[in-house]
Amino acid sequence: MVERKRKGRGKKGGEGGKVKRGCPPSESPRIASAGFSGRRVSPPIFDPAEALARCAGQRDILGEMVSFYLDHVAAWIDEMRAAAGTGAVKDLTRLVHRLRSTLVYLAAPVAEEAADKVEQLGIAGDMRGGASALATLIVSLGALETALRAWTTCGT
Repeated sequence: MVERKRKGRGKKGGEGGKVKRGCPPSESPRIASAGFSGRRVSPPIFDPAEALARCAGQRDILGEMVSFYLDHVAAWIDEMRAAAGTGAVKDLTRLVHRLRSTLVYLAAPVAEEAADKVEQLGIAGDMRGGASALATLIVSLGALETALRAWTTCGT
């Protein structure tokens, strides 16, 4: 783990003005959690310990799941946008359902919740609010991608 001092920030930048770089998501509040919302703590974007448990404690399986997600997320987003753009609700619903399986194993509750909302709208055949729900899903997938890339960089 590399530490460096923040210039001109004093102790606000962390312990003694040092900022942890390359730390696991569980140690990085920006990556591990969306933060506080009133009294409620937001769920983590990615919970590495839970993800490992969901992958039967096998780091190699978790690594494969993370690689699979990182290799496919851009294409999934493109496919979802295309389906939504053409009004192909069944295709969008099917895509999101498949994506949710991966999100479950990755212990990514924010993205999983966003995917569930899009899927439920699709199942109901009522896509009013679908554009907003899809936009939320895409943002959460991007946040998850960032968290997973940080986690893989740590060599964790």
